[in-house]
Amino acid sequence: MNRLSTGPRSLTSSTTGSDRVVKRIYNHLVAREHFRGPVLDHYLAHGWFRAGRLMHTTSHIEYGALLRVLELRYRIADIGLPASQARIRRRASRFKVVIRPFMGISAEHEDFFQRYLQVVDFGKELTLQDMLFGHFEVDTLAFETVVIKVLDGTQQVALGFFDIGVESAAAIVHCYDPAYKWYSPGKMLFHLTLDWLRDHGYRYYYPGYIAAGNSRFDYKRCLGEAALEYYNPDSEDWQPFSPDILRPEQLSPEQQLEVYLKLMMNEVQVIGANDDSLPSTYTD
Repeated sequence: MNRLSTGPRSLTSSTTGSDRVVKRIYNHLVAREHFRGPVLDHYLAHGWFRAGRLMHTTSHIEYGALLRVLELRYRIADIGLPASQARIRRRASRFKVVIRPFMGISAEHEDFFQRYLQVVDFGKELTLQDMLFGHFEVDTLAFETVVIKVLDGTQQVALGFFDIGVESAAAIVHCYDPAYKWYSPGKMLFHLTLDWLRDHGYRYYYPGYIAAGNSRFDYKRCLGEAALEYYNPDSEDWQPFSPDILRPEQLSPEQQLEVYLKLMMNEVQVIGANDDSLPSTYTD
């Protein structure tokens, strides 16, 4: 393995009173020939998520402020159907759904994503290629990606991309036509993806991370909390979701500085094609 841009080692902090502080502050990226099959399962199970052509694990993001983030996953067999979500499914019944393997980013895909950005602000200019591959060229072999399209006749309503392994799948990008916002198309894609995963025998569905003290990512809880888990980076295991984990974090000035340093000094592991090693959460 070749390690690039190694940042400072993580510190250990304490929890006092009602403060909730991540004991390890970390930010790692890994590059390898592919993240398919059991390789993807492994990384997802250890709290990593796709970031363009790489996999990423981090304790914090900067989204207007420093936010502690925690990865989520659903146990597919245990997902029920809350009444509020039943309405979304009823609305979806009028549409046609097309699900197929990812073969590349078309001009139609990109145009549709840009229309979506008219109502959703990511804080910077983005393309669909940025979301799926970052600064790398399109690589259809890096991940086994599936495309899901929702159509109203010939009109495209929603578009989604998710990666699949052997027993796990991860949502990557959802976008929709703003004219169909009343139908909750983003949540609709979660439900339609779930149906496909159930039909194909998958165990886990990873919707991405959630942020403490910020509701921007709360929509990822839309499939119900009874089957929802979060990855605890301190104990390095999956635990039942509780709203308590979303209480705002209190960081000392020293801890804030460490987080900023970690976010600026991205640590990248480059794993060669003949290297079968599979890092867990931490690579310090």
